[in-house]
Amino acid sequence: MSDPGPLLRSVLEELRDTRRDEVATSDAFRVRLEESKLLEMMQGISGLINAQAGALVIDAQSYLPPGVIVRSFTLRKGHDEHVMQVELVGTKTTVVFFTQERLSAFSRLAASMYALFGVEKAEVDIRLAFEIRPDEATERDVEKWFVYLLSGLKQAFMPPEPSPRRR
Repeated sequence: MSDPGPLLRSVLEELRDTRRDEVATSDAFRVRLEESKLLEMMQGISGLINAQAGALVIDAQSYLPPGVIVRSFTLRKGHDEHVMQVELVGTKTTVVFFTQERLSAFSRLAASMYALFGVEKAEVDIRLAFEIRPDEATERDVEKWFVYLLSGLKQAFMPPEPSPRRR
């Protein structure tokens, strides 16, 4: 295809400018999230759990920009992985809890066969997701999130969604 015409070029430039603004906004909110105490609290509590257990119970992972996922905490129980993720989409910080099935050796082989045909098998069961304000989350909130994760995302331990705190 030759060079785009003036109308198409104008639309493409507008899309590029919009995307650039979205990335800049997302980057600013990521810096704000990282400067809040939330991620530090989460890392500290997961470290405390592992230290108390004397083993790696909660596997913590950090993700680099520009990805949506900022931090994840994974508990493996049997064939399941229970995950708590902190995500940043634009200006919204969200905590998401989900379970996914771990693949056995046979399942991995089957998945490889499916992948040859461009088909991917993934079973993810989202249990809870809510938006938070990182600077308003308390250590008590974060502890409740970890109790829910450690329970294997059992309904009885589901934390309430945070309500905005009055200043």
